[in-house]
Amino acid sequence: MRTNRAKVRFLVIGPFLFYLLIFLLWFPRWQHASHSFSTRLLGLLFGAMTAVLMVTGIIGGFFSPFGLGPLVQTAINVYETFFKGGPNRDPAPSSRKTFIAANRPPMVITKQLKDGTPIRGTCPVCDLEFSSEAFEADRTYSHQSTLERWYAEHFEGHVADGEF
Repeated sequence: MRTNRAKVRFLVIGPFLFYLLIFLLWFPRWQHASHSFSTRLLGLLFGAMTAVLMVTGIIGGFFSPFGLGPLVQTAINVYETFFKGGPNRDPAPSSRKTFIAANRPPMVITKQLKDGTPIRGTCPVCDLEFSSEAFEADRTYSHQSTLERWYAEHFEGHVADGEF
């Protein structure tokens, strides 16, 4: 896993370091002899790299008015795959969550709206209460899914504590 992390770091940070190196070579040369062949060559390379970074930024969403572009989404996926969770992370978290969800006892509903939408429930293990009553007047609020999500997150704590 460490070689993958180093490879990703090199592929992500390497171009920026190369861009910095070209700038550090070009700028003093440009100050000293602005019309020399080496200055023009380094300037051309620096300008091309700047253009590539700008196009990547516009397409990728850095400056895009359309939100996250495909390059930013790819960078987020790379981060979540290689960096998030550290070296001791669970190799198959989705299968573990599916197993926990399948074996989780149902939440006890203690209060419902007139239309049957649950707005309060308790954990059958520790009697902790979950409530979305603050949003009772809002019919567009997803009471049931919110209660289920809160209960699922709470129950993962029971599993992590070794109660199940």
